[in-house]
Amino acid sequence: MNAQNSPKQPSKARFGGFLERAFASFGSATSRGPGLLREHALTIVTVAAIVGAALLVVAEFVDLYHVVSPDGQLVAGTKATQTGGEHHSYALLVIGLAALGATLAARWAAQPMLAAAVGALGLIALLIVLIGDLPDVTSSGLTNGPLEEAEANPAIGFWLELAGALVVLVSGLALARLLALTGRRSPGP
Repeated sequence: MNAQNSPKQPSKARFGGFLERAFASFGSATSRGPGLLREHALTIVTVAAIVGAALLVVAEFVDLYHVVSPDGQLVAGTKATQTGGEHHSYALLVIGLAALGATLAARWAAQPMLAAAVGALGLIALLIVLIGDLPDVTSSGLTNGPLEEAEANPAIGFWLELAGALVVLVSGLALARLLALTGRRSPGP
């Protein structure tokens, strides 16, 4: 035992020594941070693609939008709420499951083309969200049932679809790029 960590040392001084050691180790970790990030980049983008695919699947079973009157009340009678699956026949469920399978296959086989297919699935999902859903979740007008003015407001399902599509698109393309780079670096047979 030295003077720094002796039992007679006040706890404040011991805590200060702990902070110094923690900051010193943090400094060494951040200095090797880019290498550490590169080392785990394939895992990070793979997990991101899986999470994005899961968001697409979950989004099909939650409310896509809510139709509300000008006073903020849910409009009764007509389809005041609608899930994503009801709105586009569970297309994003199929895309999410396909993206999940393609991500796992691309990582297992180390095939950049499969990962590029994940990015293409993300692009298709994004187009469905922006072209098919965005106009409906931001529309306003008269309702079919009782004629009254109302507007649609995006619900959690729309935001899950949008986030899932963007994550699948970006992570699929990043995975394709990383797999292509690691394929070039690895020695051939």
